[in-house]
Amino acid sequence: MKDEDGDGAANVTDVELFLKRNKAARIALKADDKYPGGDFRSLECIALLNQADIVVTNPPFSLFREYVAQLAEHGKKFLIIGNVQALTYKEIFPLVKANKVWMGVTIHSGDREFRVPDHPMRGDVKRKTLPCSPVRGSCSPCIQPAVGGASEAVG
Repeated sequence: MKDEDGDGAANVTDVELFLKRNKAARIALKADDKYPGGDFRSLECIALLNQADIVVTNPPFSLFREYVAQLAEHGKKFLIIGNVQALTYKEIFPLVKANKVWMGVTIHSGDREFRVPDHPMRGDVKRKTLPCSPVRGSCSPCIQPAVGGASEAVG
């Protein structure tokens, strides 16, 4: 991001200005009969999903099961930033057991936090927890079978 407003720093204001000045750089997603624009379950988002080779996301926690089911239904490779406990969900564990979903690379030091600006102009920061990554797809060197047997790179 370049300094759009000339104040000597690249920040959120610059992103806002860029989007206002470059209308072709953004597309508003349309709602359908069931879902608001941008909802992963909407027809437009499913059409975009069908074009994707790999999905990298941090889905809404409350919709995690439904989102993973959609990815599996469409046969997509994915990397999800999520909670390790998600691997124990009754909807997810069968995928783990069948070696269709497995744990990706994680931080082993126990420090899974990063800092984000609370208020960029004041330099305040909040600590956020970085969860593990359930993965489906080739992610060498992180491929480890979750349950006995050889791992297979999905390609």
